[in-house]
Amino acid sequence: MKKFVLLGTMILLLSGCSKKSDSRSVSGSWNTNSSETISSSSSTVSQTESNEEVTSNNSIYDVVLEKLRNDTSESPATHYAYYDIDGNGQDELFSGRYWESTGTIEFAALYYDNNGVADYLAQSYVASAGGYREAANIYTDGTVITAKWMSTGTQMEDTQYQLRADNSGVDVIKNANVPIGRDVELSDYFDIKGKKEFDFSILDWQPLASEQTSSGDLNIDQILNGDYTSLAGTWKNGRGQTFEFSDEGMLEGMNISSPRESSYGTVTLACGAANGAPGGFAIEVYPTGVKNPKGDHSDSSQPRLIAGQQFIDFPAEAYYYRE
Repeated sequence: MKKFVLLGTMILLLSGCSKKSDSRSVSGSWNTNSSETISSSSSTVSQTESNEEVTSNNSIYDVVLEKLRNDTSESPATHYAYYDIDGNGQDELFSGRYWESTGTIEFAALYYDNNGVADYLAQSYVASAGGYREAANIYTDGTVITAKWMSTGTQMEDTQYQLRADNSGVDVIKNANVPIGRDVELSDYFDIKGKKEFDFSILDWQPLASEQTSSGDLNIDQILNGDYTSLAGTWKNGRGQTFEFSDEGMLEGMNISSPRESSYGTVTLACGAANGAPGGFAIEVYPTGVKNPKGDHSDSSQPRLIAGQQFIDFPAEAYYYRE
């Protein structure tokens, strides 16, 4: 029997709720609506057979990616990935969050093709206050089961969706109120026999950085190869402190070395005295659109630098901008 698996940090949260419910039997009221649809079309159309190779149109997700890059919420997505869940030739879009504590990228949200327009379907979410939670189970046949609940509640509001093979929307297969409890089986409420859960480890996560490097932006590829020319110029932070990089991208009296890329799209540079004197510091390079996953109070529409010994949730005045 298949139990509800909550993605990312949700696993621990639901387990915590379950410990309070060990003695409760599985029960709950059902609210089934097997014919409801979410689509601009009023009926389901079967997938058209064709001998032509289907090419995924991922440009429909550009508007979503742009919104994600400009998200200023408390825990914005840091990565994205495309994958054709149900094998119909059109990719779905996943967003993910990088967790510094574990060094992993966890599922954040799922978007799909609804008649040529990107549409939201499910997410993994924990409210910072109030106890609201969301999670999702995703299967390789295009089945998605979402759960919404309160941390102090006794049941979850679950919904089973099915992606349409012709990309005309999704069907709502069933709604159910599912008790929160260790012995609760998802298969007691939804027909998931024989369905295979999606393996998130196969996703090719990409940082949510700007797709194109503008003339004034930082060139990460060049920096990683030891070419620091995109750093050239004067950089100043809100405290009045400045860095003066030469046309070659070097700091006077300093050696810049050991460029290292993080999993969330930044590059860290080691800066030491050219004469070998002890001490030194590091510079973290933020291209346009890349945010500090520990908290970002900067203007991410511009390239930025941060200097220090340890990288944390810096205040706004600590960020350097090109003059």
